[in-house]
Amino acid sequence: MAIFLRIISDIVKGYDRESWQITEWLINYQGGFVRRGLPGEIIYQLSTLLDCSPYAIIIILSLLIYIVTVSIMVRLFKRSGFRLLPLLSPLLLGMPVFSHFWVRKDVFLILIFIGCLYLLRSGFRGRLFILNLLICIAILSHESFTFWGLGGIYILLVGQDKSLRLHTFLVPALKLMPAWICMIFCFLHNGNAATVAVINGSWADKFFPYSNDQLDGATAIDALAWTLSEGLHYSFSTFTTFSDGFIYAPLIWALTLFVFVMLMCTFVLIPQSTGNFLHGNISADKSFIRCFAIQGILVIPLFILGLDYGRWMFLWGTSAVCIRLLVPERQALPAVQKIPALSKFTRQAGERFIKSRLYNYINHIAHHSYMNIGILALAIPHCAWSVHHYVLTMPLFQPVMAIKRILVDKLMLCF
Repeated sequence: MAIFLRIISDIVKGYDRESWQITEWLINYQGGFVRRGLPGEIIYQLSTLLDCSPYAIIIILSLLIYIVTVSIMVRLFKRSGFRLLPLLSPLLLGMPVFSHFWVRKDVFLILIFIGCLYLLRSGFRGRLFILNLLICIAILSHESFTFWGLGGIYILLVGQDKSLRLHTFLVPALKLMPAWICMIFCFLHNGNAATVAVINGSWADKFFPYSNDQLDGATAIDALAWTLSEGLHYSFSTFTTFSDGFIYAPLIWALTLFVFVMLMCTFVLIPQSTGNFLHGNISADKSFIRCFAIQGILVIPLFILGLDYGRWMFLWGTSAVCIRLLVPERQALPAVQKIPALSKFTRQAGERFIKSRLYNYINHIAHHSYMNIGILALAIPHCAWSVHHYVLTMPLFQPVMAIKRILVDKLMLCF
């Protein structure tokens, strides 16, 4: 309900033409090939062909992408026996809505990543072509997919061969060669001031219902002209930032990251029903921890290059969960199973005992209530952390915000 209210209030309030949410979709190829330009070029051609506002296309497309992604993930969560609250919380698919970036390309990239994982599970001959096509679409939409998306898929392909020889790493790289080439082209065509001017001019005659030329700061289109040193300057500036004048930003982000990791591991490793736990095995949990750690390593460059720490956490956690749900661990069992050594037997029994105690503690009715309230009070701002941003992105606050936006703000505008 909180997600529904937030989306409705966002649509009612609208997005300014100069906002990052809208301008990220407006990057196109009218000034020549440039990174992130594929969706914007398609939207540009569609708005010209249909003679409609690109704003409407962006909102409808973003809403459809979010609905489809949520539908797929809900089905996967139910099939795996996990509770839906973590999925729709600020930890995973609730974050784009609560943190105000569902009208950006992050959920679109996750949806493409899910499609790639489904292809890795399939066995038809043309899957490699479609896999590279989907990866290229993702990279041409936003180059951040290179790190956690392309990198994660490459590691999954490498993991299919247990021999760990040279061809184990070389063959998957060759299979993904079109994707690597696409990545290089995007990094080479970063954009410049001339490109930015042409892109902005290409939308001059298009209708946008909300526009505020007085907004301060750069837009997503303007960011194309940033050099690497400028990008790093913005990123490292957070080390000297104090939110609300007294909260040291790096410290609060480190705390947020710690809470995020702890809650992710708790909710993903502990299934909903006791039956799932008793009939499962600890190797599946170890597989997720490995996957979560690898995706965390792959996403580190984004934390260095950009200030949108909340978005990077979303891509990190959601991509790891997708792999956990869609790529089961392959275990090669020998023809004749040997009885494990006593030490190994004892170690596994100890691990199961510890996890059993943790599971029983977490799934106690009272503790469930505490955790539900806690996760509804959790907030992860997508960029700048402050007390104000925390409150605005907290799920418990969304009904109040929706009432203010829909009833108070609009009624005052009418009068």
